[in-house]
Amino acid sequence: MNKWQPISTAPKNRDIVVWCEDKCSHDGCACENPESKTLCLYHAHAEGLSSCEEGFQVVCWGGAFEDTWEDGGGNLPDWWFVKGSEFEVAANPTYWLPTEPPQ
Repeated sequence: MNKWQPISTAPKNRDIVVWCEDKCSHDGCACENPESKTLCLYHAHAEGLSSCEEGFQVVCWGGAFEDTWEDGGGNLPDWWFVKGSEFEVAANPTYWLPTEPPQ
């Protein structure tokens, strides 16, 4: 039987089943720590888009953003997004479930 694994061990080359939290678990994120002036990567993506609810989700890795023409530019690296959302719904996965493809 497959067991839940930390999201840090998840493959980024395919869709995966995850458990998402709605509370930020990233140390120093301004979303949970008002004294901080920076957002974690999850909240940086979610701030301009939207975020998924807590619970089971199928997610994919991607959605990097680069803007070099507005206000001096900026970029955000890839992150986890809800599958099928066209990288518009950021996810905050904490665990993933290894699954075997159907035989």
